[in-house]
Amino acid sequence: MILSCSFLTDVASVNAFQENPVFFMSEGDQVDVYLQLRDIAVNPPHAGYKPPGRRYIPASGASLKVYLDNSFDNSKVVTKQCSQPFADDRSLWKFTVLATDAIRGTRNVRLELTEGTVKRGIVQSALRVMPTSEMTGSMGPSPSISSQHRRGHERSHWIYERHWAYFQAHPLVH
Repeated sequence: MILSCSFLTDVASVNAFQENPVFFMSEGDQVDVYLQLRDIAVNPPHAGYKPPGRRYIPASGASLKVYLDNSFDNSKVVTKQCSQPFADDRSLWKFTVLATDAIRGTRNVRLELTEGTVKRGIVQSALRVMPTSEMTGSMGPSPSISSQHRRGHERSHWIYERHWAYFQAHPLVH
């Protein structure tokens, strides 16, 4: 098993959402971040699956912690405890980024899933926080964010492939 995740937007229910490899937000906003756990050892990205992997449902009573790492300064890690917003699907999780959380730029998202005594994790460059100076008021993101989103999607697909190959050789089960 190779644990990964997809970020979800427009979440209305267990079956009504959009999947994204990268999550965008604006600095200073309070945002609920939804994600779906995936096992990318099944239906791997190198075989052309989009999104790669299959939904992973952890054991009942599992917990998920998210670390938003700043790759340049390890003292600025933001830790979030996740909750399961839908009782019908244990693969879906949510955490809240507060307006007061000091995060900016691209963050690595490190997941720590604990199922009993087994811990699993992954790191992705998947959370992009846009500074408020790059936003255009109520009109939303500037046109450059669209191209950043496309580049982010291409990079994330490459990251999935790279992680799949690495974690095949180096499982994270402790």
